[in-house]
Amino acid sequence: MSRVYRYRAPTTRRSGRGGLVALVVVVAIAAALPDSPPAATAAPAGDAGGITPVGQRTSGAGVDGAPGTFDDYVGALAPDMQVAVRQLDAAMGGGLRIVSGYRSAGYQEQLCRRVAGPCAPPGRSLHQHGLAIDTPDWERAVTALRAHPEIALCQPLPGSDANHLSHHTGSEC
Repeated sequence: MSRVYRYRAPTTRRSGRGGLVALVVVVAIAAALPDSPPAATAAPAGDAGGITPVGQRTSGAGVDGAPGTFDDYVGALAPDMQVAVRQLDAAMGGGLRIVSGYRSAGYQEQLCRRVAGPCAPPGRSLHQHGLAIDTPDWERAVTALRAHPEIALCQPLPGSDANHLSHHTGSEC
């Protein structure tokens, strides 16, 4: 079972030297974990300021609106999102359809010009980081997520973008 890692923003309270020691200990423990999340690398050329987790595909089938299979779409997601989407598919009994996954900043900008509904600008979309999918099977997906709260996904915009599912480590959940 994979672990879900959550980032907590630093508080404004200054803890002095003890806080630094605690931080060093936490970093050392996290580094020693066998299944720590992969490191991030610089974004590919043309990807405005985002990060691309190691192992994530950023071109080809299932990327930037290019049609693809379930495995094409999943393979272009961040590693933790790949695990969560496969868990969701299993919880649904298979057949999860994905119509959008990873998007480059350029494609996100084009998409925002075309859609009438909500659209996060480039740099603010979790799709750009491989941490979101869109699925026409969102009703079945939400039912499965309610039955399996251990799956690290949420439906952050049920009223305005119901088909959008995000990873818990993203800012939307």
